[in-house]
Amino acid sequence: MSIHIFTTVVKFSPIPPLFGCAAGGVKVKNFSDQGFPLANDDIYLDMNTQASTQWDGLLHVGNTKAGTFYNGVKGPNAVGHLGIHHMARRGITARAILLDWKAYADANNIEYDYRTYKVTLQDLNNVIAADKIAIKPGDILMIRTGWIEWYETADEATCKELASTHAPTCLGVDPSEDILEWIWDSQFAAVSADCPSFEVYPPTTRFIHEDLLGSFGCPIGEFFDLQRLAKRLKQLGRHACLLTSAPLNRFGGVASPANVTAVI
Repeated sequence: MSIHIFTTVVKFSPIPPLFGCAAGGVKVKNFSDQGFPLANDDIYLDMNTQASTQWDGLLHVGNTKAGTFYNGVKGPNAVGHLGIHHMARRGITARAILLDWKAYADANNIEYDYRTYKVTLQDLNNVIAADKIAIKPGDILMIRTGWIEWYETADEATCKELASTHAPTCLGVDPSEDILEWIWDSQFAAVSADCPSFEVYPPTTRFIHEDLLGSFGCPIGEFFDLQRLAKRLKQLGRHACLLTSAPLNRFGGVASPANVTAVI
């Protein structure tokens, strides 16, 4: 008998929002004036897909050096060829692996700054070796840095300071050539993390969004709340799950709420 355990990768929305995103909101429209007092609609206001758990699609960032988006696409053709609707119409279903850097650092008494630390390839290799993780072509990469836990316990002044600029300082993956080569050689279908920009932000030496989205055609997941999933995987002695996601079916969309579920 097989047992399937469903764990939602919880949607996370920093408050106030980062990157200059509008706070947004929801308005409930009641239809009493049309004779239906028990009928309601939701109206979402100023929804910015960058403000919470989301996938960066291939229109989010192009390759500056090439002057094109992924696969050399540019101009008006980009919307039809690379919009988020292509991800939505087929959906996302793949094996995902969790590299729990936060747990590894805690177990080895490694302290790091949640505002500036660069998670290096050596850090990730240490996690892979310690947890005996086997990477397979087509996997989705998930990296837990602990940023969301840190943010949730930060004081109000820190949260407001992070939201006061279009370039908040946040930890992330080291934007190095080694990291890019490893992602390419590992043949990941997509990459993701629990921090705001996947890579350390603002960019210091290189903005690997350009490489991942504009050159590799590799979607990026950000603000993935991996706490519950990490806890459940640890209880089961596992590091992989089946990940499903249903992006918005919006023609020409740049990004989308992730709507992710992990199946263990």
